[in-house]
Amino acid sequence: SQIGNSRNTEICDDPAAFTISKPHINLKDWIKQKRRHITTANHYKPEIKFLLSLFYVSQILVYALTLASIISKTYESIIIPLFLVRLLFWYTTIQKTANRLNEKDLIPFGPLYEISIIFIQLYIFLRNIIFPPKHW
Repeated sequence: SQIGNSRNTEICDDPAAFTISKPHINLKDWIKQKRRHITTANHYKPEIKFLLSLFYVSQILVYALTLASIISKTYESIIIPLFLVRLLFWYTTIQKTANRLNEKDLIPFGPLYEISIIFIQLYIFLRNIIFPPKHW
């Protein structure tokens, strides 16, 4: 973050360069790992923190407004069409990325993963505030 920029850093999607790590097999260990990762966020540049926060808030708003539109039966509102347009762009982006990273099995369940991760991230964030980790 301190020395990386567009002139000296690039994304390499060559399968020969992939680093494969053994995944956690249970949710408890995975959440512990994510809690540990989140503790580095205070070292991020302010603009990165802002963009990550904005992305997270936008995820919540998309689903909350869509749900509110369905509950209030305002299907003709702009919310549902916007949700569908967002879903189209989201799937297009995820599909391209998943294909490049050879992770095609993730595509069909994408929205479920996204909704799940919204709640998991909120849980991890609140847990780190209420019970700050003392060590890893």
